[in-house]
Amino acid sequence: MAIPSKFVPKPQNSSYSLGNQEGSGSGYLSEESKEIEVQNQEESKDLEAQKKEEKKGEPKPEKVKRKIDEDFLDLQMTAEEDVSNWNKVCESEEVTVYRKKTEGTPMVMIKADAILQGIPKDIVFKAIYDTDIRQQWDKLFHEFEVVEHDEKKMETVLYYSIKAPFGVSNRDFLQKRKVIHDFPKEGITYMHFKSIEHDKKPPVKKVVRAETIISGYIMEQVKDNPPITKLTVISQNDIKGLIPKYLVNMASGKAPKQWVGNLITG
Repeated sequence: MAIPSKFVPKPQNSSYSLGNQEGSGSGYLSEESKEIEVQNQEESKDLEAQKKEEKKGEPKPEKVKRKIDEDFLDLQMTAEEDVSNWNKVCESEEVTVYRKKTEGTPMVMIKADAILQGIPKDIVFKAIYDTDIRQQWDKLFHEFEVVEHDEKKMETVLYYSIKAPFGVSNRDFLQKRKVIHDFPKEGITYMHFKSIEHDKKPPVKKVVRAETIISGYIMEQVKDNPPITKLTVISQNDIKGLIPKYLVNMASGKAPKQWVGNLITG
């Protein structure tokens, strides 16, 4: 690699003249200085050209583009549905909760819109996505385990259990979690969950395996300074068993408010 020779600075113009003396404040260089300056300029161009060639040979970082599948489209359709079709369950300063009945299941679907003041979207995402952090504030789970995880694809198999009241069997969930960023537009993140089966986590005796019909989070930072993040929670779960569905539906409508409060506190 060529190393540029020493540059010769131009003499500064002065407010007085020293006649025709070379190198004086008359504002021009000697012939020798001019030649050195030209040489320096040519060497600088050569160096820049060499850097560009070297940069061309560097491998470009690989961008992983998530496929927009039906799971994300279903979650988007549910999140963007007009709330006039839903029944409002409760409303507070931070969160408004809605629910509605859907075909094919007695379990109601829950939708919660939360406005998180002073919390950037990246922090909200990390608090939910990072399982170690989530276990510190999300007290719903009795047991939480990452069965499989692929950070590149942002796909995770999660197992967790919930302690039921005395006389009722505990429930557990086995879900696949997927994440897509910048969907349906830049700055919005979708996190989708659905029930799956996995050899490493078969059903356990005396524990009822619940089913996630649809579940997910949508995160968008709607203001930067101070930060305000909108979080939408969609949830429809069938906890199975003999517990009356109307009791489960009543409890599920109140759960998002407490969950968002724990998230904010955490």
